[in-house]
Amino acid sequence: MPAFDDLLLEVATQVGCGPDHLVTVIEDIAATLRRNAYYVYRRPTSSGGERPQPPARRRTIPAFISPDDALAFAFYGQVREVPRVHPLTKQQLLLRLVKDTSLAAIIFLEQPVERLPLSQQPGAIRVTRQQILDALGIVAGT
Repeated sequence: MPAFDDLLLEVATQVGCGPDHLVTVIEDIAATLRRNAYYVYRRPTSSGGERPQPPARRRTIPAFISPDDALAFAFYGQVREVPRVHPLTKQQLLLRLVKDTSLAAIIFLEQPVERLPLSQQPGAIRVTRQQILDALGIVAGT
């Protein structure tokens, strides 16, 4: 995983904005989130170590307050394989949301998960890729 500064520069170059402006927008959005780090599912890789092709439709991913919550949510959803989870800071997650064009949004779960669909979890904060691009003043499709 690249260091934060490397990821920041990569994303700023990708979307065509200055790194200082990108940091300001990311920090403003990050300030609305209560936790410093969240746990997300690792994306599966093929047997050759390459990532599978991105889905045709943009994805929304959950970010959990603990690895236990991530595993509990997978269990509630009757996921067949036990997912692997890893922690990322809220800033890293927001940068990855901008970088990965296959992502539409991240739902930050601010409370322990309940047996409800992702969109109905209490205390959930949804941040979209488009929301960040709009704050950066970047036209959609980048």
